[in-house]
Amino acid sequence: MDYQARRTGYGFAAGMGGHFTMEWEVAVNMPSARAIASAMEESLGIHLPEKSPPTTPRALGYRLMASVLEMTVGDRRQWLTSETMGGPLDAASTVNRDRLQEYEDTRWSLCRDTEELAVLDNFGWLQVGDRKTDLHRRYRELDGRLYPLVLEVFGGILS
Repeated sequence: MDYQARRTGYGFAAGMGGHFTMEWEVAVNMPSARAIASAMEESLGIHLPEKSPPTTPRALGYRLMASVLEMTVGDRRQWLTSETMGGPLDAASTVNRDRLQEYEDTRWSLCRDTEELAVLDNFGWLQVGDRKTDLHRRYRELDGRLYPLVLEVFGGILS
């Protein structure tokens, strides 16, 4: 199924050939842009699951790095991530190491200009300086709220 949404002269159109349209008067009275998108998706038979799957430690790492890079767009300094080999940062995580494929045994570095600021492994551990954080445990303690976690673990280096 091809799905496109665009603004047109009379409102929004979505779907192949604009099967769904929403006039401007209706769109501006919707509670949010997400509500407009949801109405379009529902009209085209695109439905999101009722509940997202649980965030794994590995997925949390990707989300965390993506959030930091998102927050630093437009900064004078260059923010990058790079992949290196290295395995778990936490010794207790080595029990999981046998389950990973060789290509998954990686770490991610967050760099500002050329300085490495943080290292993240595929097991949900982050190291900033001498401090190691179990991101998945902390994420659960924060009720699955990503931005408070980002600010907590990266607040000192983002300022």
